Formats: sequence, C-alpha cells, structure tokens
Amino acid sequence: MHNAKHKQRLVTLRRRADFNALFNRTEGRTESKNQDKQPNGQAKVWRFYSNETIVLARRNIQPNNPTYRFGIVASKKVGKAVQRNKVRRRIKEVVRTALQELGATEIKAGTIGLDIVIIAKPTAAEAAFCDLRNGLDGILKKLIS
Repeated sequence: MHNAKHKQRLVTLRRRADFNALFNRTEGRTESKNQDKQPNGQAKVWRFYSNETIVLARRNIQPNNPTYRFGIVASKKVGKAVQRNKVRRRIKEVVRTALQELGATEIKAGTIGLDIVIIAKPTAAEAAFCDLRNGLDGILKKLIS
C-alpha cells in the first residue's frame, strides 16, 4: 500500500498576485516589513541562479500562520507538457527533502516566512536529479538558514 513515511506537503503559492509580487517586484497580497523595502517602497526580492533554475524570494508576513510558500514555474521553453510536469515533480521533491533535512518544515510563531518561486530553465529537462538537487540545496540553505 502506502509508504510508512508520511510525505510533508509543501505550501504553495496559488494566486496570480503572489507570483506577480515576485516577478514584477510589486506589493502582493502579503505585507513586508519596512526594513525589507527598497527606497522606491517596493519589497526586496532576492534572486539566485543555478544551471537549471532561477530562484526568486521575498519575505511575507502572515500573522496567523507564517510559512515558506513555494511556486514552481516551467514554461513551454522547458518542453512539452509531460516534460514540464516531470521537471515540476522533481523540483518539488528536491524542495521537500531539503526542507526536511534543514529542519524547516515548521516555522515558529512570530517569525517571518518566505515566498519562493523556482523557475525551471530549459536545461532542467535534461538535467540529472542530483544536478537539480545540488543546485537547489545550496540556494535553499542560503535562504532558510
């Protein structure tokens, strides 16, 4: 039947406004603290690059439930639907295992979470799983630690 270990579900970004807040550097549904704002009043967006992915992140404040929220984007440049879905599944598994290894599956109350969008590059379709993992592990450690 099912595996004895229960897989932790990722909290995902669902609204277009949340994605646009990272892509366009505009204020989304969540508010940011003043120290994370740039001089133009917009929230700071961190960008990290690997061979297979681009990672965008910004702080979010959800007073009731601070968390890490993830969004995964694979455009048609990555390949046809089957390849894009495979890349998304692989990235999701890398993120899930990295969070467990970092012990970041839960955030203490009163802390600030992150909205993280992972954009797959066309090279992600041919990349080995270990290459995806090596690239994203280093980035996630920088963000979460």
